Amino acid sequence: MQIVKSPKLVLLVIVLLMAEMGFNSRTGIAQDAPDPTPTAPTVPTPAPAPVPTPQPTPVPAPAPAPVPTPQPTPVPAPAPAPVPAPTPAPQPVPAPAPAPVPQPTPAPTPVPAPAPAPTPGPTPSPRALW
Repeated sequence: MQIVKSPKLVLLVIVLLMAEMGFNSRTGIAQDAPDPTPTAPTVPTPAPAPVPTPQPTPVPAPAPAPVPTPQPTPVPAPAPAPVPAPTPAPQPVPAPAPAPVPQPTPAPTPVPAPAPAPTPGPTPSPRALW
């Protein structure tokens, strides 16, 4: 079944269905409905012959549209790795200054021997110190 997309066609179908059921546009109700408040005895009138509605010519359904094949979602390329900043070149280490050449140490001057100490007298006894 095909979905109807034309509002004019939908309105035409509604009007034809209302006419088929005997709808009266002046009273807003179907003609075959009894009057809710009869005022006088009514003489039954013959029902009008239904008007045949022309049947629409069937239109062959169009071939179904080809289903689009889903395209693969493109995968974004990975971001390039950040390039590290170049490291500064190592500074040359200055060569150590040449070690000073040791000078020959002068010969030590002879120290004169101390004079012999005078010989003390007899040692006092420890009791004598008290």
